[in-house]
Amino acid sequence: MKGVEVVEVPARPVMHIPFKGALPINGWGLRYVSGIDDERVKPGDWMTRWDSTANGSTFEFGADLTYVFWGEAYARDVSEALRTSADITTEVVKIGR
Repeated sequence: MKGVEVVEVPARPVMHIPFKGALPINGWGLRYVSGIDDERVKPGDWMTRWDSTANGSTFEFGADLTYVFWGEAYARDVSEALRTSADITTEVVKIGR
């Protein structure tokens, strides 16, 4: 994992609304394969956050699929950026329809 700074974020409010059944999630998910030196991230984890600005990108992986990209091309661009910039390997997976 080159050029990646691990940032510990102080606790912030997280909101949750319980639903009966699941709302459909459709798009393109990124599944972690290898390259992160942190035992909290395991192969098969999903990208759960991607924020990108002119100064860089912030991202997270976790066990639950909670985040998808709407377009395949952009998901593939993010996967490639992680690979070339940080030696992090992911796979792009179609989610839903």
